[in-house]
Amino acid sequence: MKSKLLLIVFSSVIISSCIKDFTGTITDKEEIEITSDNYLYEGDLYREYLTVEIQNNNTIIEALEKLSLARQLNEIEKEELNNAKDNILSLKDDFDNIIDIVGLRIPKPKPPCPNPTNCDYFNFQNLFISGNAEMINIEAYNTSDKLVPIEIGEFSPYPDLGIPVQVSSFKIESYKQTGLLIKVHVINEDGTERSYFVEGR
Repeated sequence: MKSKLLLIVFSSVIISSCIKDFTGTITDKEEIEITSDNYLYEGDLYREYLTVEIQNNNTIIEALEKLSLARQLNEIEKEELNNAKDNILSLKDDFDNIIDIVGLRIPKPKPPCPNPTNCDYFNFQNLFISGNAEMINIEAYNTSDKLVPIEIGEFSPYPDLGIPVQVSSFKIESYKQTGLLIKVHVINEDGTERSYFVEGR
């Protein structure tokens, strides 16, 4: 899988949306119809990634703690254990800081999104992202490592929620619902950024 991810990183075609440059052409509320399952929220994708990473680090901790009952851990193993514990704290902090749009005026997409084996990404028509985001790049790949075309429109503020989020049109071509890999890169106004993958199971 590592080799696959490296291949994707080096051969990716970036579909980018620079929010500051957008004129907000979809601000007309009549043109934006939000339903319970026609929008994708980048925060939900990030939650999915963080959940998997937390599980992976917990697996490392459990294995090393079990090993420590049989023998004393060497220095490399101790460092790996401490790193996994630190990672979980950082990942949980990121998880807690995601702006939550669930329970407000638009409900969360049908569960268990965003797992591609159970969620039709090509049914989404709108993309929500945090209001402090300056740029977002999204790429999607099928099981053959072929790029699945995505169209992202111009972002504009969506004040109806009462929280700082932006919305754009979103369209992804139809694909087979197995093994879709989504790469996301977000740059915020303060210069912080994050890159992550969400892999279908």
